[in-house]
Amino acid sequence: MTTTTGPCPAERTAQMRVGFVGAGKIGFALGLHLFRSGANISGYVSRSSAGAQWAAQCTNSVSFSSLQALLDSTDLIFITVPDGAIAQVADEVAAAAANGLAGKIVCHASGSATSDELAACRAASAACASVHPLCAVPDVPHVTGDLTEDKVHSGAANGHATQTAPEALPDRMTSTFFTLEGDRHAVDAAAFLLDAAGNDHCAIQAADKVRYHAAAVFVSNLVCGLTAEGLGLLEGCGFTASQALQAVKPLFAGNAAAIAERGPQNALSGPIERNDMQTVRRHLAALDGQALQTYATLSLSVCDLAEARHPDRDYQPMRTLLESARIQ
Repeated sequence: MTTTTGPCPAERTAQMRVGFVGAGKIGFALGLHLFRSGANISGYVSRSSAGAQWAAQCTNSVSFSSLQALLDSTDLIFITVPDGAIAQVADEVAAAAANGLAGKIVCHASGSATSDELAACRAASAACASVHPLCAVPDVPHVTGDLTEDKVHSGAANGHATQTAPEALPDRMTSTFFTLEGDRHAVDAAAFLLDAAGNDHCAIQAADKVRYHAAAVFVSNLVCGLTAEGLGLLEGCGFTASQALQAVKPLFAGNAAAIAERGPQNALSGPIERNDMQTVRRHLAALDGQALQTYATLSLSVCDLAEARHPDRDYQPMRTLLESARIQ
């Protein structure tokens, strides 16, 4: 194993040791966040030795040469690999534990998969959980060359390691909300770490995990698709792509800020909220294909918000108009 150096809070004491199998985006960002919050990071093992060394450098921990070495020095193991590889890596972790995993906690960070992906570790007596950060995780500043401390700290132009010094890297998870699911002991241990780090969190049931992840897609990935539809309509009106994006920035950012501050119901404005049938009818007439179907379907959800906000208004004619557009 390779011992590395890096910044470390002076108050670090004997705590639950946290290690990572996988030094990609999630593993790097979560390890850095927990380290900055005072957690005792034991280190990383990864198929990319350079990635494990860089993550260890940034968390004052160890780049382990094997799973067995990591297990010997770790109490809580995060498997931070792509979703499709979690079960396989869990098998490898269980196989590497010659005497089983009793007393160990094993977690993964997938948004859609449940702790059942860790079945092999659970069978080896580990407590298991999924611990998902509800955020977009940035790429890791990868190292492609020698990871000497001088090069990492100086960003030497004549070396390959030109990253920002570890202590200057931003913590991208300071305000991230986490969702937990799994065995009670594992969930409690993860909650303890997150409480110490200042992160809010919620525990859900395994049966709700996929719907939870779909909800996250609604407010993140699908927003990209919806925005692309709107930008395409502007380009059809004569805007260039750059003009369209520039034009919507204040509208998009203002709406997002209002939703984040007041919630979607209180942030709602526009023709459906006003119950403006004439304008909505014109919109429907001007659209076709996928844009028409998207407009009509999402507008029905907007009707729900409008009715809750204005229970004295009759939105049924608006609903009828929108439903008729959906079946065209």
